[in-house]
Amino acid sequence: MTENRPLVHFLKRICRENLTGKKNLIMPSYLDGNTLKKSLSREGFFALNLNITTLFDLARDYCDDYISKNKLKILDNSLGQIFLLQILKKLSREKLLNYFQPPTFSPGISRSIYLALKELRIADFFSRNFPHSAIVNSKKSEDLLKIMQGYEKILKKQNYVDEADIYLQAVK
Repeated sequence: MTENRPLVHFLKRICRENLTGKKNLIMPSYLDGNTLKKSLSREGFFALNLNITTLFDLARDYCDDYISKNKLKILDNSLGQIFLLQILKKLSREKLLNYFQPPTFSPGISRSIYLALKELRIADFFSRNFPHSAIVNSKKSEDLLKIMQGYEKILKKQNYVDEADIYLQAVK
């Protein structure tokens, strides 16, 4: 079965040649990595000391000194979504939102907006260089900018770095 999957064939060869040594497999997530390991295991693939790691793990490890020296905390996704919900509610109370309206403030919407902001930030877009032209609806664009400004303010005030900050610091 591995002859049709060159990556698996290559991985098998590495594991065979380095039977007891530590091997790191870089995957998009631990879930993906563990799913692959289980699938390979069912096919009789033997991989002793095959560890799953992610790009974020590598970037975080690379930035460890920077994080420690600046006494920064890494923001996890759950807390980021909570911050986003708080920002949405605050902006709504202050009547500063034109596109996003209060009935839509559910954890699901908060998560979706959080993920959108995270993608923008990973692409190196922040409030200072927000890509208004990439968002068709101008009201939505203005609301997202206000939300991003609130998010960046919280990160700075509470000494957090998010995934985007880690990736961007790692490539500096």
